[in-house]
Amino acid sequence: MSEVLEPKTYSYPQKYRLFTALNGIPLLLGFGLFLGLTLYLGSLKDFGSGFWVCLGGTVLSLGLWVWSLYWYYLRCPRAKYSVDNITLLFEDPDFYVPPSIFKEKIIDKVVETFNPHTEDSAAAMLSGAKVRLVKYKPKYPGTGEEKFGLTQPAKKITEVYAPYVLNYGTCGYELRLMLCHILFPGRGEGEDIEWMKENKLL
Repeated sequence: MSEVLEPKTYSYPQKYRLFTALNGIPLLLGFGLFLGLTLYLGSLKDFGSGFWVCLGGTVLSLGLWVWSLYWYYLRCPRAKYSVDNITLLFEDPDFYVPPSIFKEKIIDKVVETFNPHTEDSAAAMLSGAKVRLVKYKPKYPGTGEEKFGLTQPAKKITEVYAPYVLNYGTCGYELRLMLCHILFPGRGEGEDIEWMKENKLL
């Protein structure tokens, strides 16, 4: 059954937030260095230009570190994992999906429906594919038209609007379209759609 995911249906693993928050550590080290130099120069009662440069560096590095924590921890966490050699990258933490759920609802269905129509395993054909779950609807190159999903078959990359990650008619469709491009390279999307309709793959 196709579905549209509600925000925060599945809890977002904190390890991804913590991992991305670690990006702020170099700034924290800079803050510690500037603070140490400022205190040292202050203890010597040397309030020359070196002291003020260090004090400015202390304030600036602290401000940048606090901003980076906010940005990386709250705004920019990125979950990434691979299922059956298909890599998923989540750009919106509100729409995270555990690997087992994605495999069951999307990959297994796509592979099962396509296997009777391919000489090689559909899973092997999709190996190395990337699915980016994006925060905003992807735009069609050239026209700028917004889509729920967009596939670049030559690069084996699919972009899917994050709430539709478990929607078989969107995410599943893009993976089926990718398989068509692998089976029939150079053919247009319209022909692929007709072929999938004829073979009851849509």
